[in-house]
Amino acid sequence: MTEEKKGQLVTYESKDGQTITLSPDIVRKYLVHGRREAVSDMEIFYFMGICKARGLNKFKKDCYLIKYAEEPAAIVTSIDFFRARARNRPDCRGWRKGILVQTKDGKIKESSGLLLEGEQLVGGFFEATPAGWTVPFRLEVNLRTYMKKTKEGKPTRFWSENPEGMIAKVAESQGLRTLWPDEFQGMFVEEELAAPPAIDITPGPPARTFVPIETSLAVHQGDENEQQKIPVEAPEPPKKRGRPPTPKPPAPPAPDATKPAEAETDWAKVEADLRNRFDRVAATFLLDERRRFCEERGVPWEQELASLSRLERPVQSLASWYNQMQAAKTEEGEDDEPEDET
Repeated sequence: MTEEKKGQLVTYESKDGQTITLSPDIVRKYLVHGRREAVSDMEIFYFMGICKARGLNKFKKDCYLIKYAEEPAAIVTSIDFFRARARNRPDCRGWRKGILVQTKDGKIKESSGLLLEGEQLVGGFFEATPAGWTVPFRLEVNLRTYMKKTKEGKPTRFWSENPEGMIAKVAESQGLRTLWPDEFQGMFVEEELAAPPAIDITPGPPARTFVPIETSLAVHQGDENEQQKIPVEAPEPPKKRGRPPTPKPPAPPAPDATKPAEAETDWAKVEADLRNRFDRVAATFLLDERRRFCEERGVPWEQELASLSRLERPVQSLASWYNQMQAAKTEEGEDDEPEDET
């Protein structure tokens, strides 16, 4: 069975109009920096989903996957992608970026990248005035906040060889993201992240048993009134003989009608808390997909948020739901294909 029939082939149009096709094999062979063999299938799945959602072009290295040792994988966007998208903004009128240095007499001055003998690099800056702004926007970043170091406490190779270019890139990406959040929200360059950068999307251990969760996360197949509840991982039963399995927790008691009604829940705050609990990039993608799914079927979004907030591992449940949705779409496509007369 081909990767397309397995639901592992992703095809979409990038922001520059090119048709992009990704598969786990393509990602692992050509788009992973570091240890290719250490990247899990779940990490590749997230990477492919982000590329499709953002319209990233693999041929331009807009986005790539990094894996170091046993650390979780990191999804990183190139600074060239930031620059190209910013230039296409109708209100963009250019920008300035560079470094901040301390001179011998203790004064701070700007530089486009030149560091003279006796001067000390202390940070980077970004400045721009979009169309319609009456005052320029300026942002400064501190060098010691972002400089990556080895376990021995020394700067890593690139930060040791070119700290001026690295800190200027950090300031530039942060400035562009602040001015145009609709374009760059949840997207970061490698230099902004900790060493090594990490987005924890490593799947947990395989579950031995499954139990349904009392939530409205469901896959609608066939009759819209039928819902298949998504299973989540249950604790592995004890291996010692003679000990019974852990019983299911009792259902919560029904609300007491005599008690006064509780204050109205701030669902915007609940959603913000969920996004903080998730990885910033993966959570945005999965929550947006789930919200779109609920809107199409008339399911209240507040009800979904309440269910998600009670889960111990909400991101894994959302990922399982999304994976089953993709598998269901693939099966429907296979059923529509004509049979091979041969």
